[in-house]
Amino acid sequence: MKAAWRDGFYTAHSEHSPLLIFKEGWTRSGRGGCSTILITPTATTPPLTGHPSLKIRRGVKNSLPVGQYRITMHDEPTPIEIAQRAARGESVARTRVTQLADPIIRHQTTHFCRRFCYENRYRYRCTLQRPLSGAPADAPLCEWGNGSYGWMLDDLTKPERLLRFESQNEAPLEGYFFAIANSLPFYERWKEWRFGKRVHIPTYLRALCDAAAKIFLGLRRGENLELLAQRLNQPVDEVRRCARAIVLELTKRNRLHLLQPDRTVSLSDVGPHQDEDDADELEWDIPTLDVALENRQEQERLRAAWQQLAPVEQWVLEAMLVEEQDANDVLQALAKLQLRIDPQVAPENTSRQQLYYFRRKTLAKLATLMGVE
Repeated sequence: MKAAWRDGFYTAHSEHSPLLIFKEGWTRSGRGGCSTILITPTATTPPLTGHPSLKIRRGVKNSLPVGQYRITMHDEPTPIEIAQRAARGESVARTRVTQLADPIIRHQTTHFCRRFCYENRYRYRCTLQRPLSGAPADAPLCEWGNGSYGWMLDDLTKPERLLRFESQNEAPLEGYFFAIANSLPFYERWKEWRFGKRVHIPTYLRALCDAAAKIFLGLRRGENLELLAQRLNQPVDEVRRCARAIVLELTKRNRLHLLQPDRTVSLSDVGPHQDEDDADELEWDIPTLDVALENRQEQERLRAAWQQLAPVEQWVLEAMLVEEQDANDVLQALAKLQLRIDPQVAPENTSRQQLYYFRRKTLAKLATLMGVE
C-alpha cells in the first residue's frame, strides 16, 4: 500500500490486517493531505462490531477482520476553518464549537459556583451536574448555574473571539478555549457579571475631595450621609459638600445615571405559595413591567426635552420637584455651589420669589420643548 491512496475497495486477506493511515503517503489534490478516512464493510463482509463503519484519523494504527471494505477519504475542516465558519454563523460549525467548549464551561461553572455559592445552596435547588445539597425539595431552582453557563458560552464563542483564533503550530480550538477560561481576565469578567461590584469612578470625581470615591460609592448604594460620614470618620458637613459637588459635576456632564446601579431581577421566586395542599400552584402571576405605548412615547419626549435644559435648570427642578426640598435649602445650596439662576444677581442675593419664578419659567420651557400646548 504505497503512494497515494484513492477512494475504492480494500481487502483484508489475513486476520486483523493492519492499516497505517498517513504513513503511506495519503494525499488530496491541492491541499496537502486527507485528515480522515471512512472504512465501511461491503455486503459480503460482516459488519464491524458495534459500528456500521470505522472512522480513522491521522496517524492512527488500526486492525480489521478478514473481508472487503470500501475506503472513503473525508476532508475535515481545520480548527481555524471551524472557527471562521462558526463566526459567520454556520449551524454545523456552531454546533462543533459548542461541543468543544462544553466540558470546559461545565468545569468552570462548577468551580466558580461552588466557590461563590454562599447561602444560595440553602435557599435554592442547585442546577449543577453535581448539585450542592441543603435546599428543601420545594425550593425554587437556582438561576446562577445556568446563567453562568450561558455567559461563559457567549464569552468564549462570540464571533469576535473566534476570529482572533490563529491555530499557531496546529493548536486545537479547545486549547484556545482552555487558555481563555483559565485566565485571570476571564475570572474577573465573570465576577463583574455575577456580582456587578466593579464600578468605574471617573477621575474628574476623584479630584473633588479626598474621600470622593467612597462617597460616590455610598451615594450609589443609597446610604444616609450622616452614617456615611461616621463610617468614613469625616465631618458631616464635609461629606455633604462633597456629595453635592459630585451630583453637580455629574449633572453638568449628563452622567447622573452613574448613581443608579444596575439591578438583577430574579424570576425564580415570583410570589408566595398557597397552602400545602396547593403548593404547586402560584397565587400570583408574574407581574408585567411593560409601559403603555403612549406613556413610553411621552417619556421619550420628556427625556429628549430634559437633555436640552441647562444644568442649573435640571438641578433646580430635581431639587424642588423630585426631591421636594424646601426653597430655603435650595437657596442655600445655590449660594454654596455658586450657581446663578439670574446672570444679574449673585447666588447669595437670590430671593425666594426669584427662585419660584425661575422654576415656573423652566417648567414652561420644558413643556414647550416637549410640544405640550
